[in-house]
Amino acid sequence: MFQVHSTAGAVGCLVAGLFMLGLWPTVWALVERRGRIPSHTFLDYGISYTLFTVAAAAALGQAGPSSADAPPFLDALRAADPRLAALAATGGAAVAAADVLLQYGVAFLGVAVGPPAFCAVSLLCSAVAAFFLDGRRNAPALLFPGVAAALAAIALGVCAHAATRAARLARAGAADAETGDAAEEGVSSSGGSPTAAAAAASPQPPMPHDPAAPSPAVSATAPPQPPPGGLRHRRHNPRGADGGAPAAAPAPKRAIEAADSPHAGAALLGFAIVVPGALLNSASYVLFVVAVKDALGVLPAGAPRLDVYTAAALYAMGFGLMALLVSCWAMYAPPLGTQRSSVSGWAGDWRGRALCVLSGALTSGGDMLQFMGGDAAGYAAALLVSAHPLVGMAVGALALRELRGAGWRAVTLVCAQAGAYAGSVALLAASAA
Repeated sequence: MFQVHSTAGAVGCLVAGLFMLGLWPTVWALVERRGRIPSHTFLDYGISYTLFTVAAAAALGQAGPSSADAPPFLDALRAADPRLAALAATGGAAVAAADVLLQYGVAFLGVAVGPPAFCAVSLLCSAVAAFFLDGRRNAPALLFPGVAAALAAIALGVCAHAATRAARLARAGAADAETGDAAEEGVSSSGGSPTAAAAAASPQPPMPHDPAAPSPAVSATAPPQPPPGGLRHRRHNPRGADGGAPAAAPAPKRAIEAADSPHAGAALLGFAIVVPGALLNSASYVLFVVAVKDALGVLPAGAPRLDVYTAAALYAMGFGLMALLVSCWAMYAPPLGTQRSSVSGWAGDWRGRALCVLSGALTSGGDMLQFMGGDAAGYAAALLVSAHPLVGMAVGALALRELRGAGWRAVTLVCAQAGAYAGSVALLAASAA
């Protein structure tokens, strides 16, 4: 069984896991904005996560030398205590439910706010529980200030979202005011009559002696004729018939239309979705640590404990089962006004599937690295990967332009949030020593 024996190697695993876990919410947000049904996204994600995690656990668990305390993966899986196996699988089921809540929460809050709030709430609960369950291996003088820094990041994220919403509402109000002023100017220039302004703006009918003009009877019933050259001419000449600028392509329809609302209700709904998901995520991590450390004392004296790779495989199996159930429920009873679907509809939907599989692979790799680092450096210190929203915030701001038009105040708050998370990461990593 492959094992990490040094603190430096453990911290390296955790930092690599941090970057991998920071990318998958951005991939989800990108797919949702392109209109893919969320239940299709989550089912692809759940299947790929399960397959990648079980394969990685089997490969790493079988690799390297084995001993009585570190048996090969297949032997450890056969000898696993059913009660500890059930705890690990329940942890996987809980994190699947947490991830589907995060999926909908990110649609309302964005990558720059949703994952930071989710991870900070989860970090608060998980760090305290893991500290006591793992034999107090981490320095409390560094661990708990790291948790406090994560809580500060929550508050800054909420303030950043409020500032962004206020800036966008102000900009929308200014645009409406400009539209109203332009309409008033059009009325005054046409002699003060709205009817006259409309008549001036409408196209004039052709003159009767114009040979190219169709008769009134024909023009009232005949369908519009294609331009010279037919549809082929239109395809090769995307500009208008008058040579003007081409019409702007319509924006893709979002899968969760309610998330486009700029009002406070959408933000409150997003936080109401994210916070329960964070609590479930914390519970899943605690269940995993309890299963690996036998914190409940269910094993008889001398019985081998559940190793990290066996626990990870069982965790992934529970995740896959819950992902299947939740996705099927969301297909036939879609929440938040999303599109209804079916298993056959999912099987034929290949749009964005590669990105969904990629998100499952990223999460699988990040979780495996977190488990391996936690086994070597302590599971409380392994929670430093909860700072992965730092990566998501940067990608969301640069690639998805989530802070466009947000104003200097919101940008300042997001930068302060990133600083608080960076401090949290440093303190949690130092507590491992």
